[in-house]
Amino acid sequence: MDELRKLDLIRERLDVSYAEAHAALEKHQGDVVAALIELEDQSKRRHAWRCIKDLVARCGATRIHVKKKGETVVSVPLPVGLAALAGIMANDDLALAAGFGVALGMMKGYHIDLEREGEGEKDLVDIC
Repeated sequence: MDELRKLDLIRERLDVSYAEAHAALEKHQGDVVAALIELEDQSKRRHAWRCIKDLVARCGATRIHVKKKGETVVSVPLPVGLAALAGIMANDDLALAAGFGVALGMMKGYHIDLEREGEGEKDLVDIC
């Protein structure tokens, strides 16, 4: 099989450029299967990394709102809230105090909303 047919075969199976297919073929001395395996592994890693970046971006666009009777009392970005939660959970005394605080807040009519700002619209999730 000539090199161009090998490149086309790889490109049919995976969404890669000719340059990527050529580099993989050269690395594996023309072995199409080995080149496909390597490119597929690279594709999976890129996809996983893209998912992580998307998750971080969505987190950054989300805010935590503590509300009472529809009025926002406190509003913080989600990453700040998660960092605070991690700090609280690292200390038993703080975790206990936070648990009592949440219970008292719920009894007093407070609730938590997560709001993600999108393209011209806001997604609202009512937590409690």
